[in-house]
Amino acid sequence: MRRSQTVTLVVLCAVVVACSLAGCPTTTEQEPAPAPPPQASAPPSAEPAAPPAPEAEVAEDSGPQTASAAETPAEPAVEDGGLTVVEVTGDGQAEVQAMAGWGSGWSEDEQIHWYDIREGDTLVLSFAVATAGEYEVVLQPTVAPNYGVFTFAIDEGEAGEPVDLWAATVGVGDELPLGTLDLAEGEHTLTVTALEKTPVIPEAFRFGVDDITLR
Repeated sequence: MRRSQTVTLVVLCAVVVACSLAGCPTTTEQEPAPAPPPQASAPPSAEPAAPPAPEAEVAEDSGPQTASAAETPAEPAVEDGGLTVVEVTGDGQAEVQAMAGWGSGWSEDEQIHWYDIREGDTLVLSFAVATAGEYEVVLQPTVAPNYGVFTFAIDEGEAGEPVDLWAATVGVGDELPLGTLDLAEGEHTLTVTALEKTPVIPEAFRFGVDDITLR
């Protein structure tokens, strides 16, 4: 038995020597592992782009726009006692004048005051007739030391007789009838013409009227 082991050991040594001389590999060479198959490209995960937003509609240019507002007539510059100033010729001015400081008698303590008058100037007033008909037209003037001589005409009618409105003190004058006239419904005019200033106070020429009455 011991001999058999010795023979085996000799054989193994011989094999080792032979392999070392012949360059035998001591380990088994492994073949390279095959490359993995190419992976299929993944489908794109991005969601499709949203369609472009529609362009805003552009209104067709129809030219400059203007606000459609009802035209408002200008307010009268002076209005009192049913009379409204329409026109003043020359350099004169018209205003509503408070008369409480000169006593009583004026409706609402006011009058239409025309001042800085020159001879030949005119003041045009308007008044309304609510219902067509025949009316006696009566004017309520003011008298004063610096008032003068005037004429009065309704619409396109002829002027009446000259009226002197001079007085020693300021006050409500007598009613002044302008005639009985057939008046249509609507607006009418009263034209006051300055004829002559008072010689008492020649540097001032004025006129005042409280109201007009239709009877």
